[in-house]
Amino acid sequence: MQPQQPRQALLAAAAAGKTYEFLRGALPSLRHTPDDDELRLLAVSHLSRIGLFGPALELLDARPALLDASSELARAAVTFRRQPSGRVASCDRRTMFARNMELLSERQPELRGNAGRLEEAVAGLDLFHCRDGNLLLSRRRDDGLREWLPDILDWPLLATRTDHLPAGRDALSPPYLIEGLAQGHLVRRVFERTRCMLHGYSPRIHVLEPSTAQLAVWLHADDWSELLSNPRFHLWLGPDGADRLIDWCLRNPHEGRPAWVVRQPAWDPVRTGEGQRVVNALAAETERAVREIQAEIRTRLGSRAAFRSYAARFADRGRSPLRILGITSRYTTFLQYSMRDIADAARAAGHEFRILIEANEHVSCVPRQIVLREIAEFMPDLLLIIDHNRHEYADAYDLPVPYCNWIQDDLPHLFTPGAGAALHPYDIVVGLIGSHRARASGYPPGQWRFVPTPVSRSVFSPERLPADELARYACDISFVTNLSITADEFLRRTLADARQPELRALLPALYEEIGAGAVRGRFPASIPQTIAVTQEVARRLRLEVDYENANRIRQFFTERLINIHFRQQVLEWAADLGLDLRIYGRGWEQHPRLARFARGVAEHGRELRCIYQASRINVQALPSGAVHQRVLEGLSAGGFFLMRRTAFDTLGPLAESIRRRCLERGIETEEALWNADDAQLAADVRALNERLYAPQRLYDGFVADQQVIAERGYPMEAGLLLPRYDEVSFESREEFAALAARFLSDEPLRAEIALAQRRAVDEHFSYDTVFECVLAFAESYFRSRAVCEPAATSTQRSVVAAST
Repeated sequence: MQPQQPRQALLAAAAAGKTYEFLRGALPSLRHTPDDDELRLLAVSHLSRIGLFGPALELLDARPALLDASSELARAAVTFRRQPSGRVASCDRRTMFARNMELLSERQPELRGNAGRLEEAVAGLDLFHCRDGNLLLSRRRDDGLREWLPDILDWPLLATRTDHLPAGRDALSPPYLIEGLAQGHLVRRVFERTRCMLHGYSPRIHVLEPSTAQLAVWLHADDWSELLSNPRFHLWLGPDGADRLIDWCLRNPHEGRPAWVVRQPAWDPVRTGEGQRVVNALAAETERAVREIQAEIRTRLGSRAAFRSYAARFADRGRSPLRILGITSRYTTFLQYSMRDIADAARAAGHEFRILIEANEHVSCVPRQIVLREIAEFMPDLLLIIDHNRHEYADAYDLPVPYCNWIQDDLPHLFTPGAGAALHPYDIVVGLIGSHRARASGYPPGQWRFVPTPVSRSVFSPERLPADELARYACDISFVTNLSITADEFLRRTLADARQPELRALLPALYEEIGAGAVRGRFPASIPQTIAVTQEVARRLRLEVDYENANRIRQFFTERLINIHFRQQVLEWAADLGLDLRIYGRGWEQHPRLARFARGVAEHGRELRCIYQASRINVQALPSGAVHQRVLEGLSAGGFFLMRRTAFDTLGPLAESIRRRCLERGIETEEALWNADDAQLAADVRALNERLYAPQRLYDGFVADQQVIAERGYPMEAGLLLPRYDEVSFESREEFAALAARFLSDEPLRAEIALAQRRAVDEHFSYDTVFECVLAFAESYFRSRAVCEPAATSTQRSVVAAST
């Protein structure tokens, strides 16, 4: 029960129309001061306002002197008696109760046959249905006064509290633990808001309810068939519910464990606080298990946990297959398929490869103790995770076991100052990373290496699929992209999440700047240029935005906005040609102008391969360059592509000339490059800078990147990498229309160009080739670290031999 509130505060709440706040204080106050007629009449007014005429009439009947003294009140009382009291008759809810009870008994058979006991539990309670949809529970006290349980609360409003709900639809919220069913508003709201979050993730919802009476009220309150039939909803009933929940979590270690509690007001407070006990007990058990398994792994590793030992293992991989553990997520199809293709390449080379993934769609990530138990049993030579560094998992993987982060996406948590500074000595980082970004993000020299995102030749084989299968996807032009949000909507959503006034001023101005450039076909050609645009727009607004913050804005806003314009502009051009255009990806059916071309989401693998082969023209439009996973897979599958031209893709000969001269002259720093006594080199550098990097002077790490590219042995610029790129690239609407008309009518030419480009992809981008590069890098890294280690003794060598 709430402590008695000052009378003045109650009157202020009544005057402000805060009905529930007023009644919550006024009704208990009337028990202490029953002759406060002003407060009583205000309570009568507010109760009738929410449709509770029965309780309002009770307040009037309790003061007959008021009715005798006022004919107006007497007439109001007569009116109240003619109105529905607001009380829910148990017979009105009996059918719903029976249906709920049957479903609950199917989930928890021990409750079967308890319907009578639950009916008895609410025999002395009154459930009231307010005009605004709220449900209130009460009972008569021995003195005849009505007591509200636990209080007269606005339950629907309480259910909207933001701290009870996930941050957004793209969140991976941990399992919910709600203490108390109450009238069900919060439980239902959490259930609805957590349904199919990021790529289908739906967290489990555990509810502790110790009170039989409260359960009975809940079963009478509404139709809960959707919740009770859903396997992610769990009710833990009775005084031992918390212990049974703890036991369930321990018996299901692959499931996520609740990390916090949502506590609801309860009218039977005997067992409140049990939720926090559950959280604390499970957290302590998780930490105990993690420490125990870590100690076991270290013991089993023995002297194998040395750079020298791992260098030997990687060097001997041709004769003694490696054991590799890949950890991925079911909530990103791209990474799932990438890990599958890595595993296929590893197994094809004779290695043993296991994949760990969440047990079901109700688990946000593979629990730490499960990963460690797998490590303890498998004793892998390499842990492989895509797009995550070891230190992101706190100290869970604080083990002397090689760990590879294969970067396949430009993600802020991977490329911010200090992101790579916490690398473990046994870590390597491979993937889409260059000298400039590695240095700016703190990745230590020698622990990272660029490798491209590969293509699975078995999944994207050029072998023609059956004609009847291809016929379903046959079209003139197809485009596969999930970037279906319009620029306007993207701005609106980003602004909705922006809190700083400076950002709310800057983003619309950037939107206008990028949009105006897009109309003229002008886009920033590189990361430095994109950052420079952000800083220039900020200067016009008299805002101070340094390079680091401009880069952050690029990552979450500017670059994505450019992408939207760059891709959707081409789709608008294609739509205007009057051809059979098909767009595959999420959300296109809601696009205001292109919805009629939407064909749904294309499954990675066979369906995508079918689209690439069946489309006479596939389109690629990416402002960062055409050499992207989508076009590599499409070319590998035998598809023909038209590609929107970018500055990066067309500067290949210029960059190649600079690379060659830097190697010939032994130039290793940017300063040496700018001061080199070589007229041709100076002219080339100026031209490259003006077109790609101005107003900055190239970028820190440019020369080092040229050395990396030379070591790699092939360029990433489409103009150099893909034969006949100039014949299939376009910049404007007119060029696109002319190329479409030319190639739609010339199938032999399409096949000839597609074959030449597929051979280039197969040579450099197959998973077999790239994965071997990763293992070779691991060997060289651990060999370089082993130089500083003392030689192993004969006893240590025998232990290593036994463990491998």
